[in-house]
Order: sequence, then structure tokens, then C-alpha cells
Amino acid sequence: MKDLDAFKPWLPPVVAISVHIISIFVLLFFGVFHILFESFWIGVACFVTLMFAVFSLISLLNQENTGSLQLCFVSCAAITLVIASYVLGVRGLIYCFPLSGAAFFIMRFRPAVIYGGSIILACTIAVLHSMEFVLVVRFFMAMAMSFIFSGTLAYHLFKQKKQLEQEANEDYLTGLMNRRSFYTWLEGFLEESSGYKKRLTLFYFDIDQFKSINDSFGHAGGDLVLKEFARRIGNEVEALRQEYCTGGEMFFCRLSGDEFVLACPSTSNSELAAIVAKRFHEALAAPFSIGGRMALIRASIGAHHFVIENQSAAEVMQVADSAMYKAKKSGEQQFYISEDQNDDFLRDGVFSY
Repeated sequence: MKDLDAFKPWLPPVVAISVHIISIFVLLFFGVFHILFESFWIGVACFVTLMFAVFSLISLLNQENTGSLQLCFVSCAAITLVIASYVLGVRGLIYCFPLSGAAFFIMRFRPAVIYGGSIILACTIAVLHSMEFVLVVRFFMAMAMSFIFSGTLAYHLFKQKKQLEQEANEDYLTGLMNRRSFYTWLEGFLEESSGYKKRLTLFYFDIDQFKSINDSFGHAGGDLVLKEFARRIGNEVEALRQEYCTGGEMFFCRLSGDEFVLACPSTSNSELAAIVAKRFHEALAAPFSIGGRMALIRASIGAHHFVIENQSAAEVMQVADSAMYKAKKSGEQQFYISEDQNDDFLRDGVFSY
């Protein structure tokens, strides 16, 4: 539900600008018409709403944060609608249908429920003095059904959007970041951090003898090993987050097959990287049961510790990948640390079987 509270459908700028322009012309027309021929207060409310609509449009064109101005805009529109319902009866009430439903597509979900429901209730109360009670009840039920339909549509859009984001950014098997989302993050981080002498350590994992695991236990058993590997390393990442990453968040990703990578921003030195790599080997040491048969999860780890200075994601990942292959050539359960591409040294794995 927390994710749903934060959901708001994204509208292309041209649509948002078009909605503002149409609203401005409609408010201008109704404002002038009511001041001259019908209700002075409805005209005044239209012009106040028009003012906030113009400010919101200017902010939108300048690509600024329009949240507070949009809130003022829709709030004034709601007040105008209540006044129109009170003065004009059914002619004002009928505009509740589009405005209450539209709340789900211009606001976040929970505020939209409160906002739209409040509009319907306030406008229904406002027309009681000028309409028969039975007719008011019928309009209220129609507006409520329309509002529920709009909320249901917005909810399904949210579910589809979240599913598409997961498919685009998460690994389907382990739930970790996938290659695409990790490279997107890494490119952005390297670009933002370049020139600030920030450090980054990349741990590149490859499960040893994974082909033999697939041959012995089948692909289903191999999938279980991948999940267990991700779980164990993920748990260790949580334990190391405060201890190893000085102020940065760790990003754990499954690249493909049995290859994983972990990025640790704001790390201090390569000696700490060696300690952390040993901790990862310790986390993998306990045997793992697959269908009643015991298996060992071993991994070769290559670590690249460096200062960020205009490198690309492909360059630093290539060094980390190379370090992993150097560790793999040295035997199982090994790790190799490369620092700034010139100070390289091999570390023995903590456990050998």
C-alpha cells in the first residue's frame, strides 16, 4: 500500500500543458459569463482558479516543481465547483463527474481518494437545498460509482506500471537488480562522482563449477543455488553496510547466468576490500541442501578498488571481470583484488575444500 500511496500516473508534458491551456480558456469564459450574467461569486472563484492555473502553467513551462501550485489549482477548482453546485444545482453538480475522477491522474493515490471523495460529498450537500432528496441520492450514487471506476482504473495502471518496472529493472529469479538497471546506476554514479576523488569497489562473483551443479541437480537445482547465493551474499551485504560502506549504499546485481556484481561506494582502501571478500567466502561456506542432497556453493571473487576519475562503466567492469578470471585461474574459492589497475595482488580464499 505504501508504494500505491506514492503512485501518480505520468503525463507527457504536452498533455499537461494542453490541460492547463484548455482549463485557462474555460475558466476565463465562465468567469466573464457569470460575472456579467449569472453569479458574481462563481465568476470570482473562476478567476481565482484561473490565476493559479496560469502560475502552474508557467512553472510547468519552466520545468520547475509544480506540486504546490497544482494543489492550489485543483483546490480552487473544487471550491468553485462547490459554489456552482450550491448556486446552480444540477448544472454545477454535473461537473463533479470529470473533476473527481481526474484526481487519480493528477495527484498521488491516497490524496486523490480524499480529494475526490470530499468533492463529491461537499457538492452533494451543497445541492440539497435546491434539489429533491431522491434526485440528489441518485446523483450521489452515480458520482460514487464513477469515482470508484476511476480509482480502479488508476490502481490497475499502477500494477501494470510496477510490473513493467520490475521486468525492466529486476532479475526475474533472484529479485536483484539486473544488468540494465545496474549499468544505468553505475554510469550515473561515475559521472556524478568524477572529480570528487570518491572511491568505489566492485566485487565480481562467479560461482565455481556451476555447470557441474546443473549437470548433477538439473536446471531447477541450479536455480535454487543461484537464489541461495543471492540470499547469503545479500544478508552479508546488510551486515556490512554500515561497517564497510562509509555513507554509501551497496548495489547488488545479477549480471547473467552465475555472474553477480556488488558495488560499494565510498569505500576506504583495498585492505578492507580483502577483508570483505573473505567475509563473503565465509557466508558461502555452509553446505546447501538440494532435494536432500548436500552441495557446496563456492565462488571466485574479483574486486576492483579505485578512485573515480572519468572512467566509464564498461572500463571499470572490465577490470573487475578480469580480476575475477585471475582469481578463477588460481583455483576454486579464490579472490583477486585490483587497485587502480596497477597495484594487483592475489588473496587466498579463507576456506579450501
